[in-house]
Amino acid sequence: MSTTWHRVRCGLRELCKSRGFTALAVLTLALACLAEAQAPPANRRGEPEESLVLRLIDPEGQPVPRAKVGTALNIFVTSEDRPPTMMTIWVKGTRRTWPSRSDAEGKVLLTGTEASYREYFAWHEGRGLVGFADIPRERQGREVELRLQPACHVYGEITSKGFADTGCPITKSTARLNRRGTSRTDFYMVSEQNNFEFYLPCGDYHLVFYATGVNGRSTEKRSLECTVKSGQRELDLGTTDLPPEPSSWLFGKPAPALVGIKEWKNSKPLRLSDLRGKVVVLDFWGHWCGPCLGGMPELMELHDRFGNRGCVIIAVHDSSLSSIEEVDKHLEKVRKGRWKGRELPFAVALDSAEPVQGPPDTSDPEYRGHGATHTTYAITKWPTTLLIDRDGVLVGEFRGLELQKQVERMLASPTTEPLK
Repeated sequence: MSTTWHRVRCGLRELCKSRGFTALAVLTLALACLAEAQAPPANRRGEPEESLVLRLIDPEGQPVPRAKVGTALNIFVTSEDRPPTMMTIWVKGTRRTWPSRSDAEGKVLLTGTEASYREYFAWHEGRGLVGFADIPRERQGREVELRLQPACHVYGEITSKGFADTGCPITKSTARLNRRGTSRTDFYMVSEQNNFEFYLPCGDYHLVFYATGVNGRSTEKRSLECTVKSGQRELDLGTTDLPPEPSSWLFGKPAPALVGIKEWKNSKPLRLSDLRGKVVVLDFWGHWCGPCLGGMPELMELHDRFGNRGCVIIAVHDSSLSSIEEVDKHLEKVRKGRWKGRELPFAVALDSAEPVQGPPDTSDPEYRGHGATHTTYAITKWPTTLLIDRDGVLVGEFRGLELQKQVERMLASPTTEPLK
């Protein structure tokens, strides 16, 4: 607004210096400039930028000033030297502080990106008041009332006895929460103390828990339903024990052989036993998996940097296709676009549906049907990138920069101890 008025003042000053302009003309122009300055800002297409006013009130209907307001997906982080906090939010992939606080009338003006969401969360820590707002689509310029409620402290603990039995304790636990009946996640809580806690209004909730350890070890996910009753101020959900993912039992042991591979590309058939002395990156992927395709340029870069220094990359495609030729046909568009015309430069293996025996606890159907080698390694998410050291030991699961660090260190060091 200050920039606009500066331009208005300069323009009026020049007009007043010119002959032929009456006071009425100058006044008319000034009013037009004022109207333009007060109009909602426009987006890149010249359309009025979206706006929304939230009016926060307490249970008695009185305004709630200085409450924090953000999108419903909030980040909670705890560690040994940092208490739980509700001071950060997650907006379109960017972690940042709460963008808005209510004014003396309990109102919050949201514009642009901040006004484009369907759900919001408000929190007044001093008064212990919380609330969700579900905003209708037709909301341009509207004022929406959000009634806050006394918060219920919901908490519990995450453990994994089986995880500890693998020789790797939990290093980070995650609790994901959403209101029952909604698909969007309302909260994540990431804890280094294996505990979780939320401050919630009354309602029905669905929680999902999981945990990770060093070198990519992870537990299975477990779900829990809970209800916060009206007037309830505390809810202890107790302890949730998480079994390790079957693949975690393989870490620190000799990597299982590649079995049931029915076709190879860019390489003769490979055996892990013949690759001792080299660092092997085993990437499980599928042509139907967007993150898999998006991550291939990183593996190409890894191949370019370390392929001649003793690093071997093997991309194991699942058994959903019948031939490498069929795989290539499915990759035509992504090769021309996201891969900038480049072919995969490393070994590609096509898995088959041969029946095999997997690690312990893989009797569940979700661990089968994706391919023989997939079953052997208990693969249930894509992409999964595993690292095998020069002694043939499966070190763990890594991606991105951490994978590059591990590979570089293993190739440069006389030992095969993984980077901590």
